[in-house]
Amino acid sequence: MAANIAFLFTNVSSPLHLNFPRDTVPNILNCGPQFLINNPIALQKKYLKLKNVQNIKTGWPHLRGMVKADGQGALESLADLFDWLDGLEPQPTT
Repeated sequence: MAANIAFLFTNVSSPLHLNFPRDTVPNILNCGPQFLINNPIALQKKYLKLKNVQNIKTGWPHLRGMVKADGQGALESLADLFDWLDGLEPQPTT
C-alpha cells in the first residue's frame, strides 16, 4: 500500500529547495513518488509586485524567464502526477 502514497510539495522547485530534513519523513512514506511544484500563480504575483518597485531596475528579463520556466515545470509536474494517478489500480470502497 505504501507505493500508492505520494507527496505533493508546493513552492518547491527541486529537491534542493526542500526546507526540512528528509529523515524526518517516515520510511513508509519515502517509498512513494514526490511531485515538486513551484506555484506559478504565486510566482507571477510576486514578479508583478516586484516589477513595480522603483529601486529594482535590472534583471527583469532574467526574472521573467525564471517565472516562465517554473510555470512550465509546474505543468510538467502536474502531468506526471496525473499520469501516476491514472496508472493506479482502482480501490474498492464501502
